[in-house]
Amino acid sequence: ELTLAIETSSATYGAAVFDTRRIHATRTVQRTDPTFVSIGELVAACVGSAGFEFDAIGRVSVDLGPGNLGSVRAGVAYANGLGFSLGIPVVGVDSLRLLALTAHPAGESPVLCVRKSASGQVYAGLFTPDGRAAYRHGPHAETVRSLAAGQDTLVLAGSLIKETRQFLGDLAAVDSGVAVPDVLVQRHAIEADHHVAASPASPITEAAPLFSPVEDRANHD
Repeated sequence: ELTLAIETSSATYGAAVFDTRRIHATRTVQRTDPTFVSIGELVAACVGSAGFEFDAIGRVSVDLGPGNLGSVRAGVAYANGLGFSLGIPVVGVDSLRLLALTAHPAGESPVLCVRKSASGQVYAGLFTPDGRAAYRHGPHAETVRSLAAGQDTLVLAGSLIKETRQFLGDLAAVDSGVAVPDVLVQRHAIEADHHVAASPASPITEAAPLFSPVEDRANHD
């Protein structure tokens, strides 16, 4: 079954066409690139370069965020519209999971992924080698410390690696160098059954049941 993957949770937009045997095509572009026209044009170019027509696609996969909310909404809306028009399912994967898989696909060390939210808040996820995942939303320092508690070492991913380090004390933290998810990692996520059936798909925000809120302790002293 051919899957069309769509990534728009950051300034790097991507599309890929793959199945269980191989990757047929992938395209990426910066949202601010003057040559970027639309998500539809990016996807059409990717499907065309793979040598297929749209009616060959059996499933659409999309990054649900959290991330740049406007961009996530645009990608999710396009995925939903395409899935509806082709009569095929849409599945989603959260961006923190995709960051973890991009940064450390072997999964042999715990990975802490952090992305910006609004008003100094962050989205964060801790992914451990035993397959467990914990998600938090709240002030940067408190959120990172709540997830890092009890860990001896961490692989860091996301757009706030440098800032996150200062909240980890003497904990051994490895910079993965991964700031944004790779669209091709959606293939890995689907194979590992980390995707969710979502027809129609909805963007993930701090209000999602996925996240446990973290209070700002400074406001309670």
